[in-house]
Amino acid sequence: MVDRLRTLRAALADGALTQEQFAAERLAILDALLPAQPRERARLMPPPTLPAEGQVAEDRVRAMRAAGLVSPADLGAETAAIQRSLRAAVPKPATAARPATAGERAANGVHLASYKSEAAAREAWKDLTRRFPTLQGLSPRVVQTDLGAKGVFMRLEAGPVSSPQALCQSLKQAGQYCAPVAL
Repeated sequence: MVDRLRTLRAALADGALTQEQFAAERLAILDALLPAQPRERARLMPPPTLPAEGQVAEDRVRAMRAAGLVSPADLGAETAAIQRSLRAAVPKPATAARPATAGERAANGVHLASYKSEAAAREAWKDLTRRFPTLQGLSPRVVQTDLGAKGVFMRLEAGPVSSPQALCQSLKQAGQYCAPVAL
């Protein structure tokens, strides 16, 4: 197309085309690419209003980042916009509620595995983000957990995510342990 437009411009400059012929030909080319009245218009996706929709949207943006189609800044901006959309969709309570206790907090992260050392957990995080692009953009955290007779372990957790249940479901389907947790 660019070559055709250059050829048209050269023909106009050489006098082989009149200004009207040049304009008509150029308009035909451009209208074929970007018609004023397209047969079909792409539908914009509505902003997510449910946690599962938010997770799907975040996973899509993370996959585009993994493919190099969006920058890290774009990933952050898009994820933030998704989160804002989800917060806006949540109805505000009529009265002020008391803060949730640790036991009542809703899950907003995932537990991915347990290791004997923090170094092993951090190394595993690198491997997991390579294997599962949906984890890219999440923040890892290592939490020491004493399991009594079994010993002390380092739990690898990540988040925040809008729908830990949906993320865990997709990871489990791929054979990865996952459990929702409150971060």
